Amino acid sequence: MAPVWNQYFDFYLDGKPADGPMVKGREAKNSKTAGRSNDKPIADGWVARNGALTIKDGALRLTPDGGKQSAFLTRSPFNLAGPLKVILTCQTPAAGKGAVAWRIDGAKDFKPEDRATFELVGGEDWHEHQISMPAEGSVVHLRLHFPAGWAGLRDLEITDASGKSVYRLATAP
Repeated sequence: MAPVWNQYFDFYLDGKPADGPMVKGREAKNSKTAGRSNDKPIADGWVARNGALTIKDGALRLTPDGGKQSAFLTRSPFNLAGPLKVILTCQTPAAGKGAVAWRIDGAKDFKPEDRATFELVGGEDWHEHQISMPAEGSVVHLRLHFPAGWAGLRDLEITDASGKSVYRLATAP
């Protein structure tokens, strides 16, 4: 099997950490992602897809790379028994729909029914959003989608059905 497919299966299906942009076993020097945080975990395993992830003013900042596909944050592996609730504090310059998508243990891909959308308020202020994830089974992979443009993420907590915190990422003091 080609190395690219081994890396794909290692990361997406087996939950092994991403190595970052690679060219024949060494870091890419001339790619458009070289020197950026794409595919390099900087916050507890969260990585950017179709964008760059940086830290600005104590919060994560997702900046799209300008391509045709939307930028999003992703993390695996998780092992969280559903149903769950995601509580996140974020800001975006534009209002629009956000989404939390999840993959259940054993699923080879993200399914349309394993996605919960929510409305984001645009502007300079930080807003808390609570998103129910009616996941049935063990959640092993999460994606956070935001409207077009950059997005800031200051706090992320996941709670189980009883309200007990099962995961927390706090980026601000």
